Amino acid sequence: MASAGLPRDVGKEFFASLQDGRPSVQEIMRAAAVTFDCSYQDIIGRSRAKPYYEARHAGIVLCTRMRNLTYSAVAYKLSRDHTSIIHASNSAVRRILDDPDYEVMVRRAWDLACRGKADISYAEQDRLDRIKVERAAKRLKKSGNCVAADTREWTSRQLVTMNETFGAHITAYGGGAKY
Repeated sequence: MASAGLPRDVGKEFFASLQDGRPSVQEIMRAAAVTFDCSYQDIIGRSRAKPYYEARHAGIVLCTRMRNLTYSAVAYKLSRDHTSIIHASNSAVRRILDDPDYEVMVRRAWDLACRGKADISYAEQDRLDRIKVERAAKRLKKSGNCVAADTREWTSRQLVTMNETFGAHITAYGGGAKY
């Protein structure tokens, strides 16, 4: 029976250089979501937006190449057609070979997936905290040389991050004349 995907030896050096591990499909996809800065629901969803399909393709290629799962098995786990999995895997392999930044991101996703559920959960929570801080920083008012929270309680780490984010925003967008 002929294989519909790229030959297995394409990208063989990259996949051989990754550490051994046996994370589940869900762990791989969650790690890819965190690595590419989107949610697990985003990448298992139907969206064709670039950040989501890049993460989805990375997770799929790791499932098919590193876990040696069949296209049909991955398709079943992700509620997709096996031809979509073939396309995603082929696209990701080509991108890994052509784009060093994408290669680094895929490597990070695999490393995170191999570390296990606890590290993935921590990374997801860290991402959610960062998003919360970034959203709050957009709503905060400048007070002197620091950001002052309206009536919310914030940790010192979050306030430092907000001040840095706000300072970068002021620098990038014209010295704060609008504030």
